[in-house]
Amino acid sequence: MILYSDPTFPDRSEVLLKGDYGLLLELLTAALYKLRDLHASKIVICCITSHYLLPQLPSDLRECLISLIEVILNEVIEQKKIICYCARMEQES
Repeated sequence: MILYSDPTFPDRSEVLLKGDYGLLLELLTAALYKLRDLHASKIVICCITSHYLLPQLPSDLRECLISLIEVILNEVIEQKKIICYCARMEQES
């Protein structure tokens, strides 16, 4: 198991709200290729917000990703219970 953490990544929520995520996508792509170079066969991105960028990633990287969104949704479906999740996001004015 390899844990990769890069504190130089910009605030994901802020970047995505502005719609200017080119640098974020570039950093994420580079980090994922670094993990592949270290022979990681499966990759989990722990930041749920970063999952927004998954469709933008090259297909060879998407193939080795385990999506936490899919894992969470599959678990919710399997529970067969009503589950309510509320999130609140504030924007600065």
